[in-house]
Amino acid sequence: MQAVNDVLDHTVVRMEDPGFYLNSPELVYQRLHNEAPVFWYEPVGFWVISKYADIRNLAKSDKFTSRDGIFLNDIKFGGISTEFLDNQQLSYMDPPHHTALRKLFQPTFNLKSFARLEQRIREKACELLDAIPSGEVIDFVEAVSVPLPMTIIAEFLGLRKYDIRQLQYWSDAFMKAGFPLSEEELIKNTAAVKEMTAFFEKELEAQRTDPQEGLIADMLEMMSEQGPLTENVAITTLQGLLIAGNETTRSTLSGQLSLLIRHPDQLQRLRDNPGLCRTAVDESVRYFAPTQGFFRRAREDVELRGQTIKKGDYIYLFFGAGNRDAEIIANPNDYDVGRNNNPPHQGFGSGTHFCLGAPLARLEIRILFEELLSRFSHFELAGEPERLLSILNSGYISLPVKMIRSGN
Repeated sequence: MQAVNDVLDHTVVRMEDPGFYLNSPELVYQRLHNEAPVFWYEPVGFWVISKYADIRNLAKSDKFTSRDGIFLNDIKFGGISTEFLDNQQLSYMDPPHHTALRKLFQPTFNLKSFARLEQRIREKACELLDAIPSGEVIDFVEAVSVPLPMTIIAEFLGLRKYDIRQLQYWSDAFMKAGFPLSEEELIKNTAAVKEMTAFFEKELEAQRTDPQEGLIADMLEMMSEQGPLTENVAITTLQGLLIAGNETTRSTLSGQLSLLIRHPDQLQRLRDNPGLCRTAVDESVRYFAPTQGFFRRAREDVELRGQTIKKGDYIYLFFGAGNRDAEIIANPNDYDVGRNNNPPHQGFGSGTHFCLGAPLARLEIRILFEELLSRFSHFELAGEPERLLSILNSGYISLPVKMIRSGN
């Protein structure tokens, strides 16, 4: 990290370097807040928005659009991901189309609806945890973080048959839009996304005559030529939901365990008061930042903190930095499992595109840690974790741990 008296430029705010996000960037976030809350990132040419209030306000502003790309690689290489998604994924839509589509799903994507899944989530969490041998080294990512959210989202969608590894492969391929890849690598990677498209096309066709219980059957009932949910939109929405329903939860499950191991005082607080598992989820999402941020493009000139964001300029809503804004969040660099999430963190996004599946993610993470703490009395790292090298997501490729069962 650069010394605090260096010039705040792209050698300090290294938006294209995965290592920047992994190596305690809190001092840089603080400098952005204090010195350049609307920061021009010269190497690519976009504005970094780091203050909590600015992110919140711009995320719901109709002066900005998502249709021209939400990933850094879209900006660098001309909207590769928007091409293969044909702008029909919820994340790339603007109101009123986006609003109409979200309204269709609102009855399904609410706390009451997700609460019906609690028994199944707990059942799957117990199954995975009961299979972990006490005192032996396991990879928590492979043993828990991958299979739990992928199983739940697959069942929520109502897939007739599925292979968790195949679904994970497609999900990972999509998320590589947030990796520091070359244009050629990104184009090659779209082949996996096309495979996922073909999978959902077949699934929709099969469920026209053999409907299952789940969102796909609900979608088929919603479709009409006049309505916002066409088959193309349904397929891209299913792709987005599969990925969103997996990635944030997967990353936070591993991230929260790692945080608790590194903060034994906070782990003890959870043991003493298991009710804090609810607030610990939001604190882990805030602190760990499973999604660092997304882009928007200006529809018109916008003045912000003395800077002119011109029509056509891209802005980066830097959630990871916004969640460390000391003006809004007290002691933002402290990990506090009892923190009152008021105002709410931006780890699930903000504004128009706030994550539809946030209640489900919270439910899965809370239940997993309730069951984890009731079964195991000791956790420790048992090797060097391998972090995800992404400019979009925080996460773990592997997290080797040793866990001792209570009573052993």
